[in-house]
Amino acid sequence: MAGDNDRTASNKNSSAASSGESPGWAPPAELDVEIALARVGGQMDLLKEIAVLFLDDLPRSLGEIHAAFGRGDAKQVEHAAHSLKGSVCNFGAAGVVAAAAELERRGRAGDISNAGELIETIERRLGALGRELRAL
Repeated sequence: MAGDNDRTASNKNSSAASSGESPGWAPPAELDVEIALARVGGQMDLLKEIAVLFLDDLPRSLGEIHAAFGRGDAKQVEHAAHSLKGSVCNFGAAGVVAAAAELERRGRAGDISNAGELIETIERRLGALGRELRAL
């Protein structure tokens, strides 16, 4: 498992360097490998398989959120955010889960007028999670 952490740290440092961030700085991890493996009984192959399925479905999930937000459909934003939250929970991605939960809450309250920035945050965090999942 230490090798996995080293590879993740290396990927983060490369990402930070390519984004103009100072070398040595790394954004916090989205993926919690320990939690994710616990959810699949410690089977790395199964985790990788679930990650591929998640990544394949991600454009559709984000598309639903964007479409609902564009229509001003708070109920559908709530539903799509709830679904996304459940999916990312499998990977122990607490940051994405928290952001999706907030979007879900706003949808439930019928107040999505200022949700654009939150959706951007979700997308940014999902990008990081995707990179980490692909590196498994």
